[in-house]
Amino acid sequence: MSCVVLALLTISAAACKGPTFKAPQQSPDPLLDKVSQPSLNAPQKQAPTPVPAPESPGSDPIRLLGDRSGMLIIMNGRLVSGSLTAAGRLTHKSSVMELAAGNQPAVRIVYRLPKPLPAPPELSASGRLEFSDRSSPAGPNRKLVVSTDGIPLVGELWLTSPNAITVDFAPGVRLTQRSGSPDQPQTVPVHVGPGPGEQPLPVGVATVVKTAAGLVQILVEATYRVAPDPAGQDPGGYILHAWIVRSGG
Repeated sequence: MSCVVLALLTISAAACKGPTFKAPQQSPDPLLDKVSQPSLNAPQKQAPTPVPAPESPGSDPIRLLGDRSGMLIIMNGRLVSGSLTAAGRLTHKSSVMELAAGNQPAVRIVYRLPKPLPAPPELSASGRLEFSDRSSPAGPNRKLVVSTDGIPLVGELWLTSPNAITVDFAPGVRLTQRSGSPDQPQTVPVHVGPGPGEQPLPVGVATVVKTAAGLVQILVEATYRVAPDPAGQDPGGYILHAWIVRSGG
């Protein structure tokens, strides 16, 4: 092979390889001396998602959060809304009540009382639940009473009305508001009766009340009149929020 042909083959081979590049030289950085560069296109490592612990038997995923008082009614793992009346075997223990009413699903009542009220007695007896909730954006309209032997065990009402409120909280326990000034918001008195010897109930204080069936304690959390909105968007009205608990064993 002639020298000319050999030279042409050498040039052709060099052209097929293409140009070669060298990585630029980087000056060493003491801050990056012990840092390894991440690998490209590597899948991100994630810790496995923890599996939640199973609920203990008889517990509900629905609970009262925080430290505010309240009552929840649960059936088939869901909150009950609207209205419900049921009677059956009532068991009360550790701020949880369960009412087994025949072939119907058991009803659980989870509650937290305001601090001035004592816990009602734990028991297992024939009981009755009366619940109604017609609350709306205009205000609360809710009443719940759990009773045994015709006397309330625990109950809560939270009502809104354009007029002063009179409500039968339980048999022999009627709460009556007095009218307030129509021009300004103010706390209005509330009494418990019925009868001429109505007893005034102070706000925020648990008061022992004697009924025909036994002793109860009533706590009025709020009783006031809301002044109407000058723009006419809110006509104003009355608010009453109260609790009732059986006193003693």
